Amino acid sequence: MVAHSTKKPLSAIAVKNMKTGDVLTDSGDYLGLRVKRTSRATSFIYRYKNFEGKMKQLVLGVYPDMSLAKAREKLQEFKALRASGYDPQQYLIDREEDARKVELEAMREADKLNFTFRAMVELYLTGKVEDRYSEPDRKGNKKIISGSRKEKGQKEVRRTLYGDVVRVLGDMPVSETPLIEVKQMVDQIIARGSNVQAGNVLRELNLAYRFAISNDKLPPNFQNPCPEIKTRIKDSGVKVSNSKRQRVLSEQEIRALWQKLPKAQHISPNAKGVMLLSLMTGMRTGEVCQIKWQDINFNEATIHLAETKSGSSRNVQLSSQAMSLLNKMEKVSSFVFCARSPQGKPLDRALDQKQLSQQLYWARRNGVDLGVECWAPHDLRRTVRTQLAKLRCPREVSEAILGHAKKGIEGTYDLHHYEEEAKEWLQKWCDRLYDIVINE
Repeated sequence: MVAHSTKKPLSAIAVKNMKTGDVLTDSGDYLGLRVKRTSRATSFIYRYKNFEGKMKQLVLGVYPDMSLAKAREKLQEFKALRASGYDPQQYLIDREEDARKVELEAMREADKLNFTFRAMVELYLTGKVEDRYSEPDRKGNKKIISGSRKEKGQKEVRRTLYGDVVRVLGDMPVSETPLIEVKQMVDQIIARGSNVQAGNVLRELNLAYRFAISNDKLPPNFQNPCPEIKTRIKDSGVKVSNSKRQRVLSEQEIRALWQKLPKAQHISPNAKGVMLLSLMTGMRTGEVCQIKWQDINFNEATIHLAETKSGSSRNVQLSSQAMSLLNKMEKVSSFVFCARSPQGKPLDRALDQKQLSQQLYWARRNGVDLGVECWAPHDLRRTVRTQLAKLRCPREVSEAILGHAKKGIEGTYDLHHYEEEAKEWLQKWCDRLYDIVINE
């Protein structure tokens, strides 16, 4: 296709009368302007050499939407750009990219303004607290990334945030919700007598705010209201944290519980077994609930805990009395202390630890006397530790029995597990326990 040029500048009439296949070029001050007619359109084109000497061309516009006069104005703009050291084509690319960035930033800012409490809670739960899948690798495989909490904790945090925060503030935009409305939500929890729950909600909500801020989901000037709310509640004299429990069962209470618990109504046999084994071993009741038959080595008289609160596995030593208790259990599930259906059918899942407190509460409501007042299942573990101290058990052995992680320099250099010592002292404790409940 040959370009037809004239010494005279192009005219609007010449452009209008072009036929398919015609190519005209301008002259004089408008040298570099080309008009090309195809079966689809008539286009104004700027042809120039870039700074590397390569020929390039830009479409300035389409006739008749763009007139010849407008095309010449545009031409002069791009010539001026080139004269000042800018490649016109790259200039357009950069300008479009800048426009896209501005548009994207505007969309992000709009998203931040519309970011709701429900969305913030879900981001925190699925992005940090709960287990999740990684991005697929080159082969399309995904790995499971462990959440910041264990399975039990994951469920508890979801229940805590959805039960109060999402229920009350769910669809409200986070950045537009004033501090006073968030505090009113916490005050409502306190007003119903759930001070500790209010503290839990405030703690998890604070972490959800921080996670959202770190992921750039809120405006740059946004202030997390939780620290200020916590200060105001503290200054008002309201306590929203758990008091450090110091409840230890006396020997008289241990005897009463041991004798009355097996016959108590409204408490399931498995819940009773969990509490008795906890009293014999010092294990956390949550750990006892999760025991599977495959975890028990009847030859070595141990229970292997693959996951513990301290994050490391350990072997729990079993006394002859604890072994006797386990040998009497029926194998009706893969879990030693399994959950059961409302009809009493054994299920292949662990007894929920919450069932212990719930069943004890229900038993008290129905007048069941266990001979122990104001106690919780975890107090059994504290009782074991106290009784071991009374027996003069070395501190490091007692701590190993409870599965407490060593801290500081001791945790760095003392890597002994004290398993033989733990077996010896747990047997001494269970012998003493039987003296308390049977012989005294």
